[in-house]
Amino acid sequence: MGGKPTPAVGFAAGIERMIIAIDQQKIEWPLKKELNV
Repeated sequence: MGGKPTPAVGFAAGIERMIIAIDQQKIEWPLKKELNV
């Protein structure tokens, strides 16, 4: 992309895999019916 090299740090949690695993285990998420914006 051009420009000088810039040091960086990356992080990935694999959120999609965690959601799939939770769905497969039939874990219920506590959902609030209120919305506070």
